[in-house]
Amino acid sequence: MRYMKKTIRIILILAVAVSFVIISIYIYNLLQNKRTTDEIQAIYDNMQQSSINAEPKPSETPDAKPEVEISETPSKEEVETIPDNITGYVIDLRKNPNSELLAINSDFVGWVKVEGTNVDYPVVKHSDNDFYLNRDFYKEDNIAGSIYMDYRNFGNKLDGNIVIYGHNMKNGTMFNSLNNYKDEGFFNDNMIITFSNLYETFEYEIFSVYWVSADDYKLEFDFKSNDINEYYNFLKSESIFQRESVITDVNQIITLATCSYEVDNGRLMVHGVLINN
Repeated sequence: MRYMKKTIRIILILAVAVSFVIISIYIYNLLQNKRTTDEIQAIYDNMQQSSINAEPKPSETPDAKPEVEISETPSKEEVETIPDNITGYVIDLRKNPNSELLAINSDFVGWVKVEGTNVDYPVVKHSDNDFYLNRDFYKEDNIAGSIYMDYRNFGNKLDGNIVIYGHNMKNGTMFNSLNNYKDEGFFNDNMIITFSNLYETFEYEIFSVYWVSADDYKLEFDFKSNDINEYYNFLKSESIFQRESVITDVNQIITLATCSYEVDNGRLMVHGVLINN
């Protein structure tokens, strides 16, 4: 009996120790993910501000003509006397403001923000949909993973449906705050998803939110001439809330997907439709 009690005590101590290690690793991963997110956010914000500051200022005399007249086939002497600052001949050689993040991770494809939530993250894309499940922006192992685009997407106007995934972290990070869209008031008051790729920024109006088993849904990516409007109407009919929309001709849809627990192997789906063509 004494031996059995001792064995049970040892087992309990080991169980507590293992639990402590697991919890410690979990907390460390969350803290590391926050540090990474804050670092990348600061870099992105600085790049965007630098890009704004670097916008070329309009000429004080936009209609001014160069003092030197240039013939269609200028002579050597004419070429040598052409001023370097001729209005209308300025070439904008500013670097892509995303170049710093691309230097850190060449898989970086853009940035996603969702109105009224803390979704404000870089988006990456790999050759499969598993790589970033448990890797951060630096490609380091992390349970929170990254916000990542489906490998079948381009991330531009060539896509009929841009699909972006993220974990539903219980500490409120990543795509957890998309759960707010399960409230009708929040759904009606926070309608905009903004996605900026490496060159352009697009805005989408959220029109559908619902949960579904991952075993039961199929995402569409390629559309024929009218199929995307049919897909839009289907997604709208799936939504737990309905809102009138002025969209009559759908050009592109964006889909944000995260885990949900209303059904087995559930997914929360939030869909938006492009509103700034």
